[in-house]
Amino acid sequence: MPVIPNLEHISAIRSDPATMPHSVLLLQTTTDPGSRTYSDYESQNACLREICNIFESLLRKSMPAMSNITYDIRDLYDFIDRLEDLAIIISQDSRGSRLYLPRGKEYIKEAIYKLLLEERSKAKSLYDAPY
Repeated sequence: MPVIPNLEHISAIRSDPATMPHSVLLLQTTTDPGSRTYSDYESQNACLREICNIFESLLRKSMPAMSNITYDIRDLYDFIDRLEDLAIIISQDSRGSRLYLPRGKEYIKEAIYKLLLEERSKAKSLYDAPY
């Protein structure tokens, strides 16, 4: 299995809190507190997509000679489980005040699975669409 790199390069995507749900990715790759990082996103899906992007980037770095890399959802889940800590906090407006709901690894895995199913369905619809 590839070593999980320090991911200090993650860039934050700022959102307009008045119009978009805000999500924050909290990530610690190793037991070293210096590996902690956070980034914020305009939506939960953007945050979840970034977790997939991090994993895919790690795969590309570990197999640079491969032009096409495929993986199974279990590989992504193993990556998530190997992270020292991973959570997202998702904003939710409640009676005029913004609350943040914390979500852990199991929620993240389920949400990523649903996101990937949606993306696959959309891609299939585009592929099957008549010209």
